[in-house]
Amino acid sequence: MPVSRASSVDSVPLPPPGAQRFDTVCQFCIVGCGYKVFKWPVGRDGSPEAQGNALGVDYTRPLPPLGEWISTAMHSVVTDKDARRYNVVIVPDKGLDCTFVFRFENGRLALNQAMPSRPGAAPRHCIFHPQLPVLYVNNELDSTVTVYRWNDGRIEEIEIVGSLPAGETGGNTTAEIGVAPD
Repeated sequence: MPVSRASSVDSVPLPPPGAQRFDTVCQFCIVGCGYKVFKWPVGRDGSPEAQGNALGVDYTRPLPPLGEWISTAMHSVVTDKDARRYNVVIVPDKGLDCTFVFRFENGRLALNQAMPSRPGAAPRHCIFHPQLPVLYVNNELDSTVTVYRWNDGRIEEIEIVGSLPAGETGGNTTAEIGVAPD
């Protein structure tokens, strides 16, 4: 399936109502972030009004800091098997609120566990403790870290820890997590 980048860097087509939607999970790392993939024919774009696009977002007004937006890096044009050209947009799904644990099975990844998090947390990145059977998961939208006990390929929540200084209430998101080797 040949892919080409968007020709304009200052605009991105919006998926129209009725665009094909696929829900998927990234299997690059253990977290399994969720994504919504929209596909629609080139030239049949949606409009910026909420009722005019598949996201249901009003793009005629400024979005809130954590609003759902689309950048040029999230858009491509593909030529499908039917030889027609389609827009494809991949949007992070921060609404899944779940940490997915995978196992290797016959040389492929298979879902081992889906651990729900608090609504609105948006778990994104994780890292293991260098010596203990502990997994730390960074929650992007509520600026917390969920600490899990790792036991034979499954996780069990131990605690949730805030990542902001005490008393801090300003808008914040997190993007990555690290653990010192000691």
